[in-house]
Amino acid sequence: MSPQNTQVLLAPSASGPPVPQVSFRDSLFSSFRPRVSWNEATEIFQAEGLKVLRLVEALPGRLLCRPTRIEPLPGIADGCCRWSAEMVLEHLIEVGAVYGQIAIELSNGERPRGDLDLARKPSGGRGLQIVKDFRAFLGDYAAALREDARDPNSTLAFPHPRYGPLTAHGWHALAAFHQGLHRRQMERIVGGLRVAKPR
Repeated sequence: MSPQNTQVLLAPSASGPPVPQVSFRDSLFSSFRPRVSWNEATEIFQAEGLKVLRLVEALPGRLLCRPTRIEPLPGIADGCCRWSAEMVLEHLIEVGAVYGQIAIELSNGERPRGDLDLARKPSGGRGLQIVKDFRAFLGDYAAALREDARDPNSTLAFPHPRYGPLTAHGWHALAAFHQGLHRRQMERIVGGLRVAKPR
């Protein structure tokens, strides 16, 4: 599961969602985290990922990389509302890999080093390959958590810029929550592409 260096990502974004949307997202995650077990978070992560795959696989290849303006979505930064489906997949791979790696390290009694930069914008450019990469990532994520996570109940914590200190369980739950958040974004992107007039 890559990237393996958690120093690549995480620090507060200067252009995140409006305050009401942030508060709504925070309250949703605060409610979600204690209600899901480690295994349930894994199942949700995979289920949401497969939904994302089905959405993009139904798109003609020429539309995968087309940026699409969507209506604001609670918890999604305004800048993300002009992404392409390809950019969403890239973001899910990069952030999901970091969240999963942090969860694994904490479960092994290791405190991750460095800050996380959540403001990074996907660069695109992989085209249809990104769909294959995302499918492989879903399998890699599940395998890494299954094989490398030692103690899901470890109390060792690492701070998230917005949610504060999270344990291995908290980071894994956040990965599942994040996956569902962007699945809803993908639904709006695909919906917008289907109704848009051909160029």
